[in-house]
Amino acid sequence: MGVGQGQPRRFHGLPARISLVGVVDKITVPFLITHGGNDRQIPLRYAQQSSTRPPTVRKRGLKIFGEREGGVEHCSADNMEPARSYSPMDRRDVLK
Repeated sequence: MGVGQGQPRRFHGLPARISLVGVVDKITVPFLITHGGNDRQIPLRYAQQSSTRPPTVRKRGLKIFGEREGGVEHCSADNMEPARSYSPMDRRDVLK
């Protein structure tokens, strides 16, 4: 089982307890959150909420990988190359 959770039911309940609330607000540099559009472990809304925080960071972005490009599962497990090679420096429009 993953993340130190010995029992499947404990592991499957883990995403509900994973949150960047309170952590993202401490970031002081530009950042980019990437997320698989079909991630079944961490809800997309968590990435969306985190990408709007903290309001003091001017440049922040959210990249959601979709079916056409691949990388739609958790940690882009279905196809890691799109996430690995994605560079916000090549896409200055991403970090707004």
